Amino acid sequence: MSNVQSLTDRKDLMRRAAERFGHRTPQPHPMDERLTAQSEAAYSAHADRRIPSAASLVDVALSVRASVLGEVLLLENVLTAARERGGIDPGVLELLELVVDHGHEHTVALADTVRALAPVGDAAA
Repeated sequence: MSNVQSLTDRKDLMRRAAERFGHRTPQPHPMDERLTAQSEAAYSAHADRRIPSAASLVDVALSVRASVLGEVLLLENVLTAARERGGIDPGVLELLELVVDHGHEHTVALADTVRALAPVGDAAA
């Protein structure tokens, strides 16, 4: 049995809790449906993944770090281009800056994880 709860179940639980405490849900954004579908697809694709052994966890962490780093660098280039071209709301630029900063923090945390998992003599692996 998977320990990943579906996004639909999580949203239902959040909705019921919000209703109980009198919170009103704001009007949905036009992109919410697309974002929900993207999240559902990710949860479905990864719900039944096996937990790696300690040895293969290093490879998984390295792979994830490479992916995150590549995406963060792409967003950093997008942010630079958006600043140069102008016309983008400063609030949006600030959000992108936060995403880039957090992405870099994730890559540092993943690098620390790799170092903690890999024996000192395993650097070439």
